[in-house]
Amino acid sequence: MESGNEVRTRTILDDVSLGNFSRLPGSMIHHMCSFLYARDVARTSILSKSWYCVSAIYSNITFHFTYEKSKLEDLFERGFPDGRFRQQVQRKKLDFLVQTDKSIRTRLEREANVLRFYLHIDFPNLNLLAPGIDGWISLALKKNIKELVLCVDCLNRIRSYYNATQFVSLASCLKVLSLGYCTFESNLDIKLPQLQRISLRDSCFAGRSLFERFLCGCPVIEYVKIWFCKIDEHLSIPNLPRLEYLSV
Repeated sequence: MESGNEVRTRTILDDVSLGNFSRLPGSMIHHMCSFLYARDVARTSILSKSWYCVSAIYSNITFHFTYEKSKLEDLFERGFPDGRFRQQVQRKKLDFLVQTDKSIRTRLEREANVLRFYLHIDFPNLNLLAPGIDGWISLALKKNIKELVLCVDCLNRIRSYYNATQFVSLASCLKVLSLGYCTFESNLDIKLPQLQRISLRDSCFAGRSLFERFLCGCPVIEYVKIWFCKIDEHLSIPNLPRLEYLSV
């Protein structure tokens, strides 16, 4: 059991350490916090006023939305003969997208800078969903995000892919990119001069030499991981001087 003097001494040492830590540049503190879960960063707000400010402007944004089908929708999509529910099903999907759009835009618009944007969305209709994703990613990129994680699952037996070509070609500020269930078209023109890490899962490159061209547009890439991806060619890796890790 600690004596009163020992407790006071330990508290003073903790305060000194905390004070030194708080004097670090804000960008460094944010970088360190980026390795923590958001709930852990939120807990630091009780340490001091300066730590409250750090937690208040924590710039890692995470969203995970899942559209839940009703049994009625399953019957309808399997060819249930009664078409009376078509408008109800469509309205439910549109309401989901409206609420999702409001949540994402409200959060992004109130942040001055965002280091990491994570979006995982499960929705059964890619045609309805794709315009929303285009807008959300475009808004996130305007915040000069350094890390983007995007996973789009359409919950269907037949796999659908979100076309990532448009936004990826504009993401010149990215350092880390992780994508799931995305496709890249043959008109791809990639220039990601800062990208250091890329992870691709269940994605598709629809064109010969497309994956090689993709990597050629990432001159400082250090880490490449791809799994369960479709590549219409013999896998070819260009000469990348900084590449340290490759997993296929």
